Amino acid sequence: RGVAVVVSDFYDLGDGRGKTGARGGLAKLVRNGFEVLAIQVTGREDDAPAESGKLDLVDGETGRVVRMRVDKKTRRAYSELLEKERSSIAEMLAAAGGAFAVAPPERDLEDVLLRDLRRAGVVA
Repeated sequence: RGVAVVVSDFYDLGDGRGKTGARGGLAKLVRNGFEVLAIQVTGREDDAPAESGKLDLVDGETGRVVRMRVDKKTRRAYSELLEKERSSIAEMLAAAGGAFAVAPPERDLEDVLLRDLRRAGVVA
């Protein structure tokens, strides 16, 4: 059908079964015959906090605030979960001929598009 380029933070994981949320949306595009190129845009606040202690987490879409205590174990668990989710999306898309790239705030989105996706062989 064509190529679908999806730029998102991919933080809406949905129901955990891949039927809703970001992963579900990408899977639907794949099922409908699209070659999907997904780019995850991130902000500095998306990295695991560098410091331990109390932290207010603010949902950027709803404004809801959750206060939590962060320690080394929490930071490690967050980083592992983030990497697991990224790998899961990347593997799903690669199996369907698509690609996944991360655009951290220190990199220009154009650089990610032209270098990373070209290196993955999906952009000429």
